[in-house]
Amino acid sequence: MAARFLRYTNTALLILLVSLTATGLYGLAYVLPAWTFELHRIAAWAVVALAPWKAVIAWRSLRRGPDVRFDRSTMLVVSLVLTLLVGLVLLSGILWTWRLGPQVVWLGEVGDTLIDGHWILGLVLWLPLLAHLIRRWPKPRVSDFTARRSALKSLGLAVAGLAGWQVAEALARWRMDPQAPRTFTGSRLAEPYGGNAMPVTLSLGERELVVDPHTWSLTLVDGQATMTLTYAQLLALPMTELEATLDCTTGWYSPQRWGGILLSDVLSTAYPAGRTVRAVKLMGESGYSTILIGDHVNDLLLATHLGGEPLAPRHGFPVRAVAPRSRGWQWVKWLAKVEVLA
Repeated sequence: MAARFLRYTNTALLILLVSLTATGLYGLAYVLPAWTFELHRIAAWAVVALAPWKAVIAWRSLRRGPDVRFDRSTMLVVSLVLTLLVGLVLLSGILWTWRLGPQVVWLGEVGDTLIDGHWILGLVLWLPLLAHLIRRWPKPRVSDFTARRSALKSLGLAVAGLAGWQVAEALARWRMDPQAPRTFTGSRLAEPYGGNAMPVTLSLGERELVVDPHTWSLTLVDGQATMTLTYAQLLALPMTELEATLDCTTGWYSPQRWGGILLSDVLSTAYPAGRTVRAVKLMGESGYSTILIGDHVNDLLLATHLGGEPLAPRHGFPVRAVAPRSRGWQWVKWLAKVEVLA
């Protein structure tokens, strides 16, 4: 029975951590659909509910203490580091959701909010987790989950996850700042329709640039073919205006009115006979780049204006990408090159 308890607990915890990582990574890239964010929160509360069972297993191991075997002592340290990281990830998420304590932390160039620390540590914890799995994986059996007691445990975890999620959301609504309402991603409203007063986003290692529009050009690359548009030529193309919300992974969102040229209109200029483009790589003057695929390509706006006025340099003048279905880190600023991918 003890062996089954150990295998069930460790396997259930791994499944939950994989679910948290998968939904978390999806949430870092895209803002839809909303249910992925809710599933992430439910899984997190299931981990909290599972923690006492894991604590029993950990305590039994700690009581034996280190010994002369290097592997045993090393994995003991790895397990403690992993426990600390999981705890910090859960704690930072709770503190951010409920607006408890300082919401800004110092993380150098990586980020400066609790939610930054939440997802960064969530990725870092996979280093000790993989080491732990390689050396201590308990090899679960089907019977570990099909037995009546195990099925009841799984049901209990599901109920605990759902209950914790509902209570946490109720507390989050109670603690919410009316001037900065929270969206389903967990981000808070900042400078709605404020144009260039919108908060600034900078990716890791990126710095603000001042680009001369007279020497700037946008290059469209497709295999061996290349097309170049100057700023004046780009502005001569049909202008499109749309409302899109930039939802930044540092914890804020800002709905704005954007003006610019749809990438599909630029592509129709390059391919008068028509061509389906399913993936593009966007590259900025700063060296930063990202890839968009599928419908995200069709929605892409090459923005030249924000709130009815030209983009400010800090927001990517002369052109930045506006990808309405993606998080802010994919809205490449100071856009210089669009590469069509196979």
